[in-house]
Amino acid sequence: MSSISHLSLEISPEIQQFLETLPKAHASSSDAINALNNREHKDLISYKLLLSVHEFSKANSLINQPPPIWKLLHSAKIVYPKEVEPVRNPEVEKRVKALKQKFANLEYQRMTSNLVPLGNSPDCSVGLFGNEIKCMNRQFMMVLNFILIVGGAFTFGFYAASIFGFDDVKTSTRLITGFALALVVFFADLYFLLKNVEQAESII
Repeated sequence: MSSISHLSLEISPEIQQFLETLPKAHASSSDAINALNNREHKDLISYKLLLSVHEFSKANSLINQPPPIWKLLHSAKIVYPKEVEPVRNPEVEKRVKALKQKFANLEYQRMTSNLVPLGNSPDCSVGLFGNEIKCMNRQFMMVLNFILIVGGAFTFGFYAASIFGFDDVKTSTRLITGFALALVVFFADLYFLLKNVEQAESII
């Protein structure tokens, strides 16, 4: 019972009727009756107090047929106490934040430990012919990828009208659309291509 004795109950009509009968039925005082009359919140009653008053009424025959305790509890709504967050020590809070930052940095370093800067390669070492060939092959693949991307952009622009159901578009309009889209992709991809090539050449 100790785990629920601190809970409070809202005064339901059944409980109110039961409590109003007690002072009229018994003039003498008791600890339970005094606590009942002196409680701070009149619309609430603790489970422990309600149980004490109910047992007192049965023991002293204050009511001929007192309602069973389960019926009183069933009619009431439980009011849980407000959760009080403990105040943390500022020094402990500071240490916790420092540890969180430390572990976040360690996790970031672990995730990025196997990564290399864009355009760089661990195989590109000065003086090794095989490694230089690998770097050249990688640059060739970048150029080939650049050509394929620009060509794909032109193809998409040329056939975009047909894809969206406009089959009556003139060929000249298709060409203009394809070249316009390819030109945008060309300059965007050219920037990254030159940047990667420059970084790769600085390592060789």
